[in-house]
Amino acid sequence: MSATTYSCRRPFVRDSVPRPEREAFAIPFPRDQGKPIDIEIGCGTGHHSIVYARHHPERILIAIEHTHERFGKFKKQADRAGLPNLIPVHANAISWIAHLVPAGAVERFFLLYPNPYPKDRQRNKRWHAMPFMSCLLDCLRPGGTVTLATNELFYAAEAQEYMRACWELDCIQYLELQGARESVAHCRTLFEYKYLARGETCYDQVWVKPSV
Repeated sequence: MSATTYSCRRPFVRDSVPRPEREAFAIPFPRDQGKPIDIEIGCGTGHHSIVYARHHPERILIAIEHTHERFGKFKKQADRAGLPNLIPVHANAISWIAHLVPAGAVERFFLLYPNPYPKDRQRNKRWHAMPFMSCLLDCLRPGGTVTLATNELFYAAEAQEYMRACWELDCIQYLELQGARESVAHCRTLFEYKYLARGETCYDQVWVKPSV
């Protein structure tokens, strides 16, 4: 079935989204920093977040993780790294973004190896199929990008359909990553390292929001 078969334009009702927990709500969205702002959703223990922030001191990265255990590990590593341009956020990403991120304020979103929710009845939980995607794209500036990586071919193919047909984005990169890497340092995430090490193919997509 094509993406247009599904109701991918279901309205996103911001007021129906619970506000973030008090601790997360207290972390303001950075304004007037003079640097482009990027957001990583579901950063896990923060391998990509720390490396990315270290290699891009000219940018600000907000890295959001919901699970307590993973965020705890990430926060410890982030504190040790001492990167002023990295902002760890322990929150539900949908709540935090919906209530705290202004329209057109983000230049890059990263969705690296999200839960694919493989059962057919779980389709509406996949990022590209959620109404929340309209909110995420409202927060993305024209010309901004969404990077989506997965090890599931069905997920990559379905995302291609949705991103084009539903969200009217243009694909500017599609890579199939293969072959084990020498170390975790050569991969963006621990999941990517694990998948490549066991011989799987990883699918990397970058989508751009049209400027007009």
